[in-house]
Amino acid sequence: MKNIMNLKVTFLAMSAAAILLSAGLSFADIKPCNNCALERLVSPAENPILTEPIDYDFSHFEMIHSDLVPKALKGLSHSEMLGVENSASAGETEYSSADVIASYEINGKINEIKYADLEKMLLSLPQAQQNLESVKYMPQKEKYSHLVNIIKTNLLFEEGLALKDKTGSVLLLDESEYNRNNIFNDAVNELLTAIANEYYASAPTADSKTPDFREIALNRVAQQMEMRLETDNVMLFKNIDNIALYTGETSLVLCTLKDDKVTLADIKKSMSAYFNGGVFYASFADEDFIKFMLYEIIFEHAYVKFLVKSGVKYNFKPYNEYYVYTLAESFLSDHISKIDLSPKECEDYFNKNPGNFIIKENIEVNYYLFKEPQRAFFEQAVKKGYTPAELSVRIESGSVECEVYENEKFYKGQLMNETQNYLFSLGAQTYSKIIKVKAADEDEPEKLLLFYVLSKSGEKQAVYKDIEKLVYRRALADKKARAAIALFDELFKKYKVKINLNK
Repeated sequence: MKNIMNLKVTFLAMSAAAILLSAGLSFADIKPCNNCALERLVSPAENPILTEPIDYDFSHFEMIHSDLVPKALKGLSHSEMLGVENSASAGETEYSSADVIASYEINGKINEIKYADLEKMLLSLPQAQQNLESVKYMPQKEKYSHLVNIIKTNLLFEEGLALKDKTGSVLLLDESEYNRNNIFNDAVNELLTAIANEYYASAPTADSKTPDFREIALNRVAQQMEMRLETDNVMLFKNIDNIALYTGETSLVLCTLKDDKVTLADIKKSMSAYFNGGVFYASFADEDFIKFMLYEIIFEHAYVKFLVKSGVKYNFKPYNEYYVYTLAESFLSDHISKIDLSPKECEDYFNKNPGNFIIKENIEVNYYLFKEPQRAFFEQAVKKGYTPAELSVRIESGSVECEVYENEKFYKGQLMNETQNYLFSLGAQTYSKIIKVKAADEDEPEKLLLFYVLSKSGEKQAVYKDIEKLVYRRALADKKARAAIALFDELFKKYKVKINLNK
């Protein structure tokens, strides 16, 4: 079994092992969640138009949906605009950090969100960048929206806790495993980026074979750590298919580092994900088993120990935020996953939204890439009006050096603007002009490009039976978004939500 490296994940990927989290955190420790990424979770699209590309006259969109097309007053900076906004909202209520701006009830207990909680969340936003002035002048409507999202997240979290306790179906990494995985992945991604940058900075030729960055990373890190595998100790586990049956000392050393070691106690939990999984490793060649143990289990633990001792900085969201988000998302996903769509609902969605299913104007072309010595040949082809078939025969019989691309279809909006405008201005069964293609790399010879328009088709309404699967996906996504909105309405009533912040 030589493909042992592909049996699970490689050492560069995050371990997928997950365990049930013990109920060690109370709700009071972690509310409200201050992760702005949660907005994706709690803000389903109330209007499908928000998630659709603009494939019509923008002035029509602006005319009908002006609230979605904000404009700035010319001559004013962004901060000055915020100042105008703040001044224009006459009579706006001023809030102190201690003011309760929202509350909800859980098991008879009132949970309060204070203005300070909202400010903390707002300061974490990329546009705020911990700037108190930026938060101060943020429009009240925007603050209100973020507050609602905090409440939604907390309510989903409460429902997620109940789901976890009731079914045990919510899987979470424990805190040490969560931190280890993130440290490992951050470090490996940084290392691979550095190695790739080094390689491409050396200006490899087009014929150069790209090296195995993963192998380079492994060797480099192993040397830095002065890593040495205790092969005899590792081989003790080859004939074990359930780590729980091992009764030896957990202090057994499996790998030594510069000034540390990795023991069985360090990796026993990770081993259980493999050795209790029904795979009998005795059938593997010794070399493959050693590689598996090193790459899949030992290396991550060794590298994280080395990084922590080296003073690595944590650059990922705190465990509490991961905990809240995972439980909230698990509950919402569980709720949404039960939603289905009948064939009639699907067809009704198509019939009620014909504008969402318009086949764009399109063009089908052959095109030819060649160099200056072949220009005269193609000029002659255009002058004599050779058909694509005739041109193909002459290219082959004349041994003309060129690249030929046939029957390529492009829909309007797929090509760069000027190229698209030029091609769509040509008639069917006609050649384009010969176009110079200037290379970004000055050392590369200039190419020439010639198009032949095979056919053109105007915009038309799609036929339902031809795109039924696409319609189904969009209709189902729309139904799920609306179900999420209805769910939040129910939760706000269930938890007796009160919002004191003005819009």
